[in-house]
Amino acid sequence: GMSATTVVMSRSASTLLMQAYGVEPGRVRVVPHGVPRLPLVDPDTIKPHLDLEGRLVILSFGLLGPGKGYEAAIAAMPAVSAAFPSALYVVLGATHPDLLLHEGEAYRRRLEATAGALDVTDHVRFIAHPANRGKGGALHAGFARARGSWLGFVDSDGDIDPAHLVEYVRVARRGG
Repeated sequence: GMSATTVVMSRSASTLLMQAYGVEPGRVRVVPHGVPRLPLVDPDTIKPHLDLEGRLVILSFGLLGPGKGYEAAIAAMPAVSAAFPSALYVVLGATHPDLLLHEGEAYRRRLEATAGALDVTDHVRFIAHPANRGKGGALHAGFARARGSWLGFVDSDGDIDPAHLVEYVRVARRGG
């Protein structure tokens, strides 16, 4: 039989189900992608506990895999760290389960090797969950660890030139 309700994450997906597949409007529920509401905390009170004191943190989080921009962000770190010596790019998350199945942690090791080859290991930190908790777990952990006045989030389908990272940090530090 047909399910009582289908949950989607966007209005466009809801419209598609109703128009293209004839699903009754009462059987579709939109639950948007979201971020848990967390209390704002002064980053200077938290950073010492996370070994981030005095660092300007750039955070990526989610399941690690090619095509998500990790390589480009690491490649940008020599320029970013030259402009902002306290910059630290934190890569938080487990390797994608499909990638783990085929090559284990080889992808993560390649990213670490790239940071080493570019001499930015003091400006790139990898944090992995002890167990893969999926995209939701990585997102929640990333938002929970992010402390500061602003947080930039680019989903894996975003297309950002890594050369722009330096300008993004400058704009954010100026407050506009």
